[in-house]
Amino acid sequence: MGKLRTGYEHEDIARTDADEGGRRPTEEASVRVCDDKNTIHKIIKPIEKNTEVTVKKIRRRLTVGYKLKILNEIDLCKTTADKNAIVRREGLYSSNITRWSKQRRAGELVLNNVHEQKLTKAHCQKIISDLEKENINLKNRLTQAEMIIDLQKKVSEIFGINQNMMPSEGMK
Repeated sequence: MGKLRTGYEHEDIARTDADEGGRRPTEEASVRVCDDKNTIHKIIKPIEKNTEVTVKKIRRRLTVGYKLKILNEIDLCKTTADKNAIVRREGLYSSNITRWSKQRRAGELVLNNVHEQKLTKAHCQKIISDLEKENINLKNRLTQAEMIIDLQKKVSEIFGINQNMMPSEGMK
């Protein structure tokens, strides 16, 4: 028998290293119980497996605006304790702050995404006027292309070229 381990609440229940081969059991736990006659009985108890399905956490996607807001807030802090409090409050790691600071210094962390900026009325009016100009331009080009097609039709009628003829058929 192996060396008897102590430290259990009841002295009549103890485990030995020999019972488990010196390692923790993976599927079942064995316990030795001593009865009144000091006879040791081995009782095997199955370990309960957790079969509960847990919801997988969705990874947060932090916007550039949020990152800049946090960096500015941290810049205003005077003590390290205040900075750590912000990091804890937001559920961030210090490595996030370090990476974002480096990106900001390198000019990579700039608020330039249209979806992250609030569109002002003037900005919307400029976009609308640009689209109206482009629409007028495209209408003019369409009118010009239709006139060229009409001219080509008239020239083909004058020379007696069949318009339905494929280019490869006309070369025969």
